[in-house]
Amino acid sequence: MARDVIEVEVDEESARKWREASLEERSRYEAVIREALAADRRRREAGVRLGLVMDETSRSAQARGLTPEILDQLLADD
Repeated sequence: MARDVIEVEVDEESARKWREASLEERSRYEAVIREALAADRRRREAGVRLGLVMDETSRSAQARGLTPEILDQLLADD
């Protein structure tokens, strides 16, 4: 995997802990940051996929004659 360097602003205490950390500790910190960024990417991708599924479901329902009025009635009947 290609690697890149980023700069992140942190408070003084966090910066001190980073400077004093061993290579093993830094590796763990980096892993936590990578996972947080990857999780954020996965959430955004899942949101896009969900949106596409919902759009397709809406188009299909409308093509089969579902109107906002019918949907309101169906939801109110529950």
